[in-house]
Amino acid sequence: MSLNHSSDKRSSLTYGAGALVLVFLVGLGVFAANGWLPRTDSLTGKKIGWFGKELPENASSSWNPFAGPLPSATPQLSKEYIYAGSRLLAVEDANAGSGGGTPTPTPTPTPTPPPGGGVEGDVVDENGNPPGDGLVQANDVTAIRQAVLGNLILVTTPNQWQRADVNLPCGNGSIDAGDVTVIRNMILGSVPTDTPACGPTEPSGNRPGGESLTAESKEVPVVETNAATPDLRIRVNNATGPRGQSVSVPVFMKMDRDETAVAFTLEYDSAKFSNPRVTMNNEQLPESTVLTTNTNQPGKVGILLDAEVPLSTNPRELRIVFVTFDVRVTASTGQSMIRVTDSLAKKSVSNSRARLLPAQYSDGTISISN
Repeated sequence: MSLNHSSDKRSSLTYGAGALVLVFLVGLGVFAANGWLPRTDSLTGKKIGWFGKELPENASSSWNPFAGPLPSATPQLSKEYIYAGSRLLAVEDANAGSGGGTPTPTPTPTPTPPPGGGVEGDVVDENGNPPGDGLVQANDVTAIRQAVLGNLILVTTPNQWQRADVNLPCGNGSIDAGDVTVIRNMILGSVPTDTPACGPTEPSGNRPGGESLTAESKEVPVVETNAATPDLRIRVNNATGPRGQSVSVPVFMKMDRDETAVAFTLEYDSAKFSNPRVTMNNEQLPESTVLTTNTNQPGKVGILLDAEVPLSTNPRELRIVFVTFDVRVTASTGQSMIRVTDSLAKKSVSNSRARLLPAQYSDGTISISN
């Protein structure tokens, strides 16, 4: 009797559990059919709670109606860069103090020093490259000669241009004959070669009168470069030449100081003349005189003469160079101007102390005949 009773009880429990499961499944189906179950919309990403109620975007769960929203996301900190002029002092989190904390400065990075350094007059290294090799040598004279004529373009970064602008004491903002004189004197030992690079770092033009920024020049009244002066004059002499042949144009310099370098540009009509050749007056100029020219641009001739000693110790007018042209067969007859300009080599005259001297420059003409 007791065995049958136990068996009936187990059967009743089994049927009851099955009925509950059936009711649950039927109810679940009804909820699902009506959209009453919690879910996340696959298209919009929105969270839907029980009985289709839309939940906040930051709800932690769509199934638990008692779950609170997620904490706010940690804000992304932006950076604030603190400068003094161009120097970076610190990097701070701009909104680090919004939570009540104190901004913690980032250690200041070690700034990279700007290109520079070196010594005055050290223009190129042993391979002819900027900015130099720490020594002032013969190749530096060659480089500065070519720079005066426009054959060599000096760079400002690194500071090759600054090192080349050596008109005493720290340059004058221009590359001219005075720089050649100083670098030559450095090599000869009459000017120190350990002066740190200083002065202008890029072209800024000469002072009126072409004077360098020396203590001596500050005591001298300013004179316009092209102002008439009986002391110093560079002039192009007139010449005559037939079409289809050559013509030589002499250039004279009146000297009565200790001039050691002179530079200028001659401009001519390239439709009438070609093949310019420059020769130096070897008989009357010092043996140490060096002639450097630039004839690469049609219509222009850059000329530089420099010496270790004064070009002339006596006051006199001296022919310093001849410039020979071929006269084109097609050239029209008549006069053609030969002008003295700054377009390649800047008009400049330097004495042995590298002071630029005011001078008068006179143009000339070539008369073309049949």
